[in-house]
Amino acid sequence: MALYCDAAALVQHFDERTIRDLLSDTGQPVQGDLSADSRLTKILQAASGRLEAACFVSENYSAAELAGMSENSQALAAEICARLAMATLMSRRPDRFATEAVQRLEEGAEAYLQQLRNGARLFDVGQHAAAGNPAVAYPSVQQIQDLNQITQRTKNFYPRPERRLPLSQGGG
Repeated sequence: MALYCDAAALVQHFDERTIRDLLSDTGQPVQGDLSADSRLTKILQAASGRLEAACFVSENYSAAELAGMSENSQALAAEICARLAMATLMSRRPDRFATEAVQRLEEGAEAYLQQLRNGARLFDVGQHAAAGNPAVAYPSVQQIQDLNQITQRTKNFYPRPERRLPLSQGGG
């Protein structure tokens, strides 16, 4: 199970002191290694799960593709997960943060996830980079003849199929 954002990456995006305070249930900041905190691990797993749920829509990405992302795409995935995780941490202490601040943080990440779902944004995994390039495909002369359309059944009225195709496709 891959985490797209671990405790060290979360600390790169947000203040460690705030994270330790938000993880505490006693009022005293959590001490020790953050990566060993089970609550933080679960929150980061949930954030990674939300990212995967968005990416797996319509099979846009596979788990192997996400694991093989470029470094820049990995950094973007970590940032999205860090924002989702921080919004979850902040919602644990609703008395400390304005609801609007939590919503803005989460909505920003969710907006990017929605763009990933829709294919408007892509991670760099190779094959997706060329997905937006247009391509034109023409039927062959034989495929046109096999359709047996009215243009085939009425002789000497419509041009022959090979005359209706572009020159590059065997037309004349």
